[in-house]
Amino acid sequence: MKLRTVLLKSVPYLLSVAGGAVLFLLSKDNINDPSVNDLVNNIAASLLSIPLVFLLYDYSNYRISRQVNKTMADGLNFKINSVMLELLILMRSIIGSRGKFTWGAAEKMFEMSATTIAHHFKITPHQMDALRTMRDKIDDFAYHTDKSNVLEHTQLQTLGQLARELTHLINERRFGGPSHAAAHYAQGILAQMGDWFDAQDVNTMLKQQNFQLALGGGMPSNTN
Repeated sequence: MKLRTVLLKSVPYLLSVAGGAVLFLLSKDNINDPSVNDLVNNIAASLLSIPLVFLLYDYSNYRISRQVNKTMADGLNFKINSVMLELLILMRSIIGSRGKFTWGAAEKMFEMSATTIAHHFKITPHQMDALRTMRDKIDDFAYHTDKSNVLEHTQLQTLGQLARELTHLINERRFGGPSHAAAHYAQGILAQMGDWFDAQDVNTMLKQQNFQLALGGGMPSNTN
């Protein structure tokens, strides 16, 4: 929270405390009627207690909101990771990657150059439809969570850039662009996915997703 915001939020509390203190001091020596003195003292006590009540309320509300946001963030991360892992399998098929699919092999995919990708790059109509579906999901994640402030700025930026690269790739193939341009966008997609997974606890993520990275086998045993 910025210092200016803190100061602005503090002004009503400070005025309430100051008003309560002034009334108490005035009633102490300047009001002789006991009834009026009691009334002024009660008002002063109320002014002094108001900041404490609101501070306790704000703190409780902050704790509750923080826990709710954490729960929402965990649930959203679970959904996004599911889509990301599906996209990873799809991209592996598109770039023609072969061999046992371990997490180590996936990390090598993230670092592939456009030149390497172009050698076996091929997209079928079914894969294009799958790319569009995943692009729409990722774009939807970025759009809705931007308003709720559930994800961090860097996560939103990664999702936005990934959706953009997917859109470029889809348009490039739709309008029959050169294969080296499509390979360049595919390389951008893999790089953004690498950035996303770098920010995740991969072991925990794979266990939560119960996702079989090896197309014909079980979960990878290492993340190296």
